[in-house]
Amino acid sequence: LVNDNHMDIYTNNQSSKVESDDIKLSNVIKSENHFSFPFILGTGCDAPLGLESGDIPDFQLSSSLPHSRPQDGRLHHPSSAWCFHYTEVKSGGAGDVFLEVDLGQPRLVSGLQSQGPPDILHGEDYMRYISFGVEVSLSGERGEWGDCCDQESGARTTFYADDKVGEAGVVRTHAFPDVIVARYLRVRISTGLRWIGHDHKCFRFEVLGCSGLTSANSSLAARPLGPGY
Repeated sequence: LVNDNHMDIYTNNQSSKVESDDIKLSNVIKSENHFSFPFILGTGCDAPLGLESGDIPDFQLSSSLPHSRPQDGRLHHPSSAWCFHYTEVKSGGAGDVFLEVDLGQPRLVSGLQSQGPPDILHGEDYMRYISFGVEVSLSGERGEWGDCCDQESGARTTFYADDKVGEAGVVRTHAFPDVIVARYLRVRISTGLRWIGHDHKCFRFEVLGCSGLTSANSSLAARPLGPGY
């Protein structure tokens, strides 16, 4: 059902796929029978969703590391970042660590941007090379998280934060192959290998997706898929 500024999808706890001539949206619907979200077809789905601007408040940012500062993990933060000491995390056996973002409502998400620490935190000699994945969820509940880019096979899509000397302030864009529906995102940093670079791993992020503007298009169609697909 498409009205002037929302697309409403009604389901029977099935997987739903929404397709148009411009973009493909896919996600497993976790709500009881309905959810609604603003959307744009075609252009406009690479807009920042509120980390850098502060539209996403601090209380909607969290981390698996209790003594870190997830609220500092915003793109272009002038004086700080979300950081941890790699050897401490690895020796403590904590496994992968993550930064979690609550977008406040289901949004159409197309990717994210990453950045190293500001100069005031680390000098130009800072460098790092480390992989991360992105998990998404509509509910945020345990067991209801999936890979951002491969909902079907369960494989983890890998991105890389590659900051050479003098490039910590460079913004790198990590695009998803499809625009997806999500409210919660976890950027999960790999600690399974000894990654090169500074032991102090620091990150600043922005989530990208469709802006709050909307445009209905009669070519949009939705169809439910049975379980297992």
